[in-house]
Amino acid sequence: MGQETTKNGTKSKLNIRIPVFVAVFVLAIGVLVLFAVKKPKALFPAMFQEKKQILFLGDSNIAYDFSEKDIPQMLSEKMDVVAYNAAVGGTCAHHKNEPYPMESFYTMLDLANITKMMETGDFTCVLRDKDMLDQGGDIRDKMMVLQHLDYKAMDYVIIHYGINDYMAAAPLEGKHANDDTSYAGSLRSSVIRLHKLCPDATVIISSIPFCWGYDKTNDEYISGLEYDYGGGTIDRYFEASKEVASEFGYVYFLDNLTDCVENTEVEESPYHQDRVHYSQEGRELYVERLSNLLRELDRNEES
Repeated sequence: MGQETTKNGTKSKLNIRIPVFVAVFVLAIGVLVLFAVKKPKALFPAMFQEKKQILFLGDSNIAYDFSEKDIPQMLSEKMDVVAYNAAVGGTCAHHKNEPYPMESFYTMLDLANITKMMETGDFTCVLRDKDMLDQGGDIRDKMMVLQHLDYKAMDYVIIHYGINDYMAAAPLEGKHANDDTSYAGSLRSSVIRLHKLCPDATVIISSIPFCWGYDKTNDEYISGLEYDYGGGTIDRYFEASKEVASEFGYVYFLDNLTDCVENTEVEESPYHQDRVHYSQEGRELYVERLSNLLRELDRNEES
């Protein structure tokens, strides 16, 4: 009897150990697989680290190539730099509490929210929304860049917003200086977040460019310097962004409006392919102005 009990006890222990061993083995394999497929947090820049690294945040004039080349690509070729295009078409600088009258990602991916996601490293609210990703085209790629970007390696961050804020009648200022629901407030708070993330980067606030407003009542296009959607004419947004840039020692201002005002009909515009989007000529003019500013800043840094 004693011997049999010992055998049964031994069998019981073996019966327990086998599934435990299997469970531990499976867990170990799972961990190895996880480490094998999980990418490191920072994938960019992985190459050409000797070149200037530039991050673009902005709206459609930065985001899209319009069947040519987008502005970050053009700047990369012109100045031999590495440019990361994380701009999202249709987005504003300010955070709109009421849904913006377009697809959901336009509101979710405003400058205020983007910089908060960058700060926390949490992009799941975007990446888990299949419907939004399907609507947004290249949104997944833009978010993956931001999720895996080495922010401390950035030399410049370009912020280019304004036209959608103007058309959405964004308030220029809010209840307090860093109020994300206002145009200037969102620029301020986002600049502060970006400086914490990219401590060695120079931030450039790129002003609203010239555009036309659309008067629905009379079905006509009117210069943005004259037409007000409710938040102000485009020169008011220009001055607001210029003021924000002047408040920080590490922020510079790119003027896209002075000497760029068009007095032609919309259809005859050399710099716009419609009332708000740059033509190829318009993108070339923008890149020329931006590259001149970057060269000037580089010279100042070297001297």
